[in-house]
Amino acid sequence: MRTWSHWRRSDPDRIRRIELGDYEAIGGFAGALNRHADELLAGVPPETAERVFKRLTARGRSSRERRDPARLAEIWAVCGAVTRERQAEVTGVVDHFRRGDATFLNPLAGAIEPDTYIDITHESLIRLWQKLRDEWLPEEQQAAKTLFDLVERAGTWKAGRGELLVGLDLASAAAWDRRRNTSVAWAQHYVDDAALRDVVEFLAASHARARRGLLQRRAAWGAGLLLVLGVLGWAVNDWAQARRAEAQKAKADAQTAVNQARAAETELVASKRPDAGVVPPPPGGGPTVPSTKPTVYIQVRSQAEAERVRQGLARVLEKAEFIVPRPEVLSTGPSANEVRFFRDSERQKAEQLVQVLAQAGVGKTRAVYVTGYEGSGRIRPQHLELWLVPDEALATLVQQLNDPSTAVRKAAGGRLAGDHRSDPVAIGLVLDTLSERNLPSLTVEGRINALHFLNGSELAVWTDEHKRLAREAVERIRRPGAGGGPEVGQQASQLLTDLEQRVGR
Repeated sequence: MRTWSHWRRSDPDRIRRIELGDYEAIGGFAGALNRHADELLAGVPPETAERVFKRLTARGRSSRERRDPARLAEIWAVCGAVTRERQAEVTGVVDHFRRGDATFLNPLAGAIEPDTYIDITHESLIRLWQKLRDEWLPEEQQAAKTLFDLVERAGTWKAGRGELLVGLDLASAAAWDRRRNTSVAWAQHYVDDAALRDVVEFLAASHARARRGLLQRRAAWGAGLLLVLGVLGWAVNDWAQARRAEAQKAKADAQTAVNQARAAETELVASKRPDAGVVPPPPGGGPTVPSTKPTVYIQVRSQAEAERVRQGLARVLEKAEFIVPRPEVLSTGPSANEVRFFRDSERQKAEQLVQVLAQAGVGKTRAVYVTGYEGSGRIRPQHLELWLVPDEALATLVQQLNDPSTAVRKAAGGRLAGDHRSDPVAIGLVLDTLSERNLPSLTVEGRINALHFLNGSELAVWTDEHKRLAREAVERIRRPGAGGGPEVGQQASQLLTDLEQRVGR
């Protein structure tokens, strides 16, 4: 539909046929839905839209995204819409995402009433809309997890077996309380009224005890201060005399050091050759030229991810004439892949890096100009930063190669082959499914799907470590007793032979 609409807009006179360029212009299969949803979001109050979609989505125990329908009246309550104006605003957001060519929410047509159930039309919206998948859904999941933890601690405290919150625990709970959706309806979606009352009482008691402790500490500090002032008056005279003696000795030592330094300097100048200290020029006699290669500092979220990047993506970037230090592990970062540059003159280098990342199969990466550093001297020239978000979606996609559903397996295999055949991280994740630890849990179909992807991947991005793991996997699968030997089957046997030829024996 998006391809058709783009063709109609770009060629209103219907002179040309619909073309591949129309499909690519709307972002292709993976990008069309994300772009469309972002366009719709730009036309409504973003905070209201955020609350609506957080209520309509959830993540199950298997970490798989799912729909969570709700009546319009409940969505009003979650959004704190108690006036007619606010209710009209929430209803307007729902209509904006369900009418015309939006088709993201059901029902697609007709008026909606307070008892009308609102539902996301398909889970693909959750998987492909980056704003919902990478920001709103994780935030909602974390807020709900904190609520469940507080319910448990409040129940333990009420039963006399637990303590009130103090220190960092209390500060974290207070920060959560400020950030979360503060409507009662939001909490009632997860816990019952009794549990919610226990949490409110528990937090109130924790804050009250913290305030009492602060007052007691202030009183103790006041009494202690009077005592300290009395002792200080008695000791200050002796202390001052001792400091004067130390100062006199330090002054004498300093003068001795100055005399010794002057003598050493005189000796050095007398013995110095005319060419001393001159750095010899490089072979050929020309001046030393500093490196013009940009340095890419990669930031990731886990040590395991840092190791995968070091073994795969870092080597790809080095081949593309970038300097890549060891990746740094940080617990926070942006919600989407970013290349950050700090001088407007280095924009072209940043965009070049984005192109290299796209060719390497890394997910969509945006170039971001960080202002405030031009001419400051705080950032070295040719300094680029690559911030990579955790690719949980990619890991889930690899797991779906072994899904019981044939449709899910085919869809996962198609997306991997289409979007990640040149991605070193994807290759590493698929190889991990064939490891000694994970192979027993793979079905025959799962092994075949994994081998299909590996044989179809871009060999140029394989590292030596990838090839070693692939050779071990071939031997492991062929080993009798591990689902190998005669049990392999003709199709898998041929795939193993093809993989062995790709990576060598």
